[in-house]
Amino acid sequence: MDFTNRKYLNADSQKSLRTTTFQRKDIIFVKGESGQTMYEVLNGSVGVYLNYGKPDEVLLAVKRVGEYLGEIALIEDRPRTATAVAMEYDTMLREISINGFANYIKETPNIVLTFAPQRPPIDYVMNLQKVLQPSMKARSAQATPQKP
Repeated sequence: MDFTNRKYLNADSQKSLRTTTFQRKDIIFVKGESGQTMYEVLNGSVGVYLNYGKPDEVLLAVKRVGEYLGEIALIEDRPRTATAVAMEYDTMLREISINGFANYIKETPNIVLTFAPQRPPIDYVMNLQKVLQPSMKARSAQATPQKP
């Protein structure tokens, strides 16, 4: 199986990204939780719900192979806005942590376009810059030659 963006990632990036398999009805994350990771669907599908398991449950979206979820909490540094649940057996997700996010974007910049239209452009850019800034500062410090 070709797992979407995997062919574009270097070996170090592939090692740093964790892949997890969920079974049907497994909860991936819950509305209100802290979100320091986002996910890419590699196999299967994920339902994104409001009020999951309650009489007024609402299915907001179904995320399929190549789509992402959890990016709002990661980029905007706020609690999860919905609950994510595996909809199929052997639903496989790639976990992208806040620490690996900058490298992932550097190697697969096309992903930014997949969720950018969902947010107001200036707010999105400002929040994205906040998330990436520590990584950019670290790279800049490594690239600056040291005085003898």
